[in-house]
Amino acid sequence: MNEEAQGVMEEEIMKEENAAPAKNAVLKPEQAQPDQKKRKSVGESARDWFYKLKAPKPISYVILFSFIIIIYTGLLLLSGKQAENTSKTSVSGGIQATPTPTADPQVKAMQDKVNEFTDYVDYINSSTRKFTPPNIDLDINFTGKK
Repeated sequence: MNEEAQGVMEEEIMKEENAAPAKNAVLKPEQAQPDQKKRKSVGESARDWFYKLKAPKPISYVILFSFIIIIYTGLLLLSGKQAENTSKTSVSGGIQATPTPTADPQVKAMQDKVNEFTDYVDYINSSTRKFTPPNIDLDINFTGKK
């Protein structure tokens, strides 16, 4: 083989390598993109990120932030439920009549007796106010002489 023949053969090999693949040819994923790395799943990337955090300070910040978010959403849900309950109990329009309490006959009779007694006591107090106060001699001697 002479040098010219070797040069031609090398050119043909180079053309075959650089030629575009046929449309019907199926390429393996490793051949199609040899430079691209395999993608990690979300769980694997989160686990790797978690293992990269070696100091407890960033971990505690993440935990604290998540607790604040959880507590905030819980309080928000509770306040929403309370607002629903108050809106259901409100009466729409119209004036409500005040409910009249149903009185027990025994309680009513007892209340009438109490009212009669208080009226009687007030009458006695008003009638005794009309009397003049008594005159009392406070000069007391036990010797018998005045």
